[in-house]
Amino acid sequence: YDSENVPNSYICFDFKDHCISLSAYSIQSSSNSTPDYLKSWIIEGSNGENEWIELDSHSNDSSLCSHSVIRTFQICNDKKTKQPFKFIRIRMTGPSSRNVYSIEIANIEFFGKYYKL
Repeated sequence: YDSENVPNSYICFDFKDHCISLSAYSIQSSSNSTPDYLKSWIIEGSNGENEWIELDSHSNDSSLCSHSVIRTFQICNDKKTKQPFKFIRIRMTGPSSRNVYSIEIANIEFFGKYYKL
């Protein structure tokens, strides 16, 4: 996936008639020949796309700044973040490794409890 170069770029996942209580997620960095790596992002959950709850965030994190590397990030579950969400999005909160605002990732995977609505 490669978004346009726009501040606050994001990818939103709609689980349709399901929801997920997220416990962790994995991101695989770009595998392009001239990669651009995600460094600052936030994972958010929502049940209506109007109000978003922060589940995890990273600022100037270089753990994804290698070709096709996969990293797994745990969600610190508290009462707010433990609830199930119909929408999960990853939103860029700062520039990438090439100092632009486009999300470039090869893969993202979510872990947690999956529920039917």
